[in-house]
Amino acid sequence: SVSMPNVKTIKKNAFSYCAKLTNVLMHNVLTLGASAFAECSELITVEMPNVETLRESAFAGCTELKLVTLPNVLTLGASAFAGCTELESVKMPKVLTLGESAFAECSKLTNVILHTVETIGQNAFAECITLKSVTLSNVKSIGMRAFDGCVALTNVNMPNVETIAESAFYDCITLELVTLPEVKT
Repeated sequence: SVSMPNVKTIKKNAFSYCAKLTNVLMHNVLTLGASAFAECSELITVEMPNVETLRESAFAGCTELKLVTLPNVLTLGASAFAGCTELESVKMPKVLTLGESAFAECSKLTNVILHTVETIGQNAFAECITLKSVTLSNVKSIGMRAFDGCVALTNVNMPNVETIAESAFYDCITLELVTLPEVKT
């Protein structure tokens, strides 16, 4: 476990490949650098109540990560949680932007509720094969192939979306219900 009460910034690769690290609790960290905890293969929980920015690949390849609580994060960099194959729950009530492949290949992620997100990058949820339901209350833009290969996805609620890029829901073979905004003429 890592607990650092006075640290505000964690730089690039600071804890990458720390194979025995299981828990991270850092109350005062505001910024997490690129690949800061990438490939920490036994990391299970992350709690960073004040972090606002996660750079690219911050937790990529943390194959045992199950629960992430980031109540103040605003921006997730590209591949922030890519390949976190055990990730089941994500709590990010203020996030505005999801970078490319932010949650790609998170094969146990089943339900996503992101009320504040405005932009979803390409491949953000690609190959999340157990993802069933997505609520994106405030999303304006969905990138190319954002949900590509989400074969269990049945329900998408995006009442404020303005732009959906090509192949955004490609190969979502069980998609039954999509809620879009009313067309104003």
